Amino acid sequence: MSSKLITLPKRLTINYLNEFIQSLNFVFDLIDERKPRFFLNFEKVEKVDIVGVLVLYKFIEFSVEKKCFYNP
Repeated sequence: MSSKLITLPKRLTINYLNEFIQSLNFVFDLIDERKPRFFLNFEKVEKVDIVGVLVLYKFIEFSVEKKCFYNP
């Protein structure tokens, strides 16, 4: 089974969030799926603001509450 790596952008700030949010649209199709082997990659992140933290938090919260991934 292959892994799905979600790589966060270099800048997780209000001016750069649109592309990141669009890249997460697939999560809405995973409700109650409990998909295994999903990973968040923070290696490339250089700059984060409070809005970026909030968006990331809401992504994690949604995916946990809706049981999108196995072992969040």
